[in-house]
Parts: sequence; structure tokens; C-alpha cells
Amino acid sequence: MVDLIWNFLREIQEDKEYILVATSGLQAPPLNMAMSDEIIELTNQVVGQLRDADGCMGYALHNSFMPYSEWTVSIWESDDAVNQFFRTGTHLAVIKKLGELIQANFKHARWLMDGSELPPAWEQILEELDQKDAY
Repeated sequence: MVDLIWNFLREIQEDKEYILVATSGLQAPPLNMAMSDEIIELTNQVVGQLRDADGCMGYALHNSFMPYSEWTVSIWESDDAVNQFFRTGTHLAVIKKLGELIQANFKHARWLMDGSELPPAWEQILEELDQKDAY
């Protein structure tokens, strides 16, 4: 079992419903440490945008090495906040840059959870991602 370290930015209300967004499929080719370092730097840029994003309640990252792989999950107040984050700023620029660097097999999941159920277990996040087609 993986224990995710959650970074909560705002207080979760137990009686409110939230949107969760998870992504997997970001992977650097084996033995390419320079590319792994670049992916980590790009990830840090996106984390900076997450911290400042209106409506982002919190996030967690999970990484594995050899080869470097990464999963993300975030909690949002509204669809508008999610869409604003994904379609603007640093996130949009990083996605374009990653497309130049690697061939990713991304999976993206979006689902609702009550505040009283947050944060989700890693296994639940993987189940949500497994139900989605890669793009």
C-alpha cells in the first residue's frame, strides 16, 4: 500500500461535494536521468501553480524511480476551477513541453467525492484511473 502525502491548501468541508482529478502515465525513458530531472522541474512548476490556483483544495503526488514515473491527484471546489487550471498558465505550457520530450500514455480520471470521504486511498485513485482509457 502506498501512503500519499497530501498537501491541503484549504479546509475541506465534510458536507460539501468535491471534484477529484487524477493523472497517470508520465514516464521518462529508463536510464535518462537528465530527462527525469527535467520532468521533476516541470512538475515543480505545476505544483507552484496548484498552490496558487483558485478552487484547488489540495493535491498529492506519487513518484517511482527506474524508470521515473509520476501520478498526481488533486481536489477541486468546482468544474470552473479545474478547467481554469488545466487550460491556462504553467500547466498548459508544461503539457506542451512534455509532449516534445516524451511519449506519454496518459490516463485522466475525474470523479466526485463528499468531503467526509476525503482524502481517497491510493487504491481508490488507481481504480478510478483503471476505468479510463489512455490518451
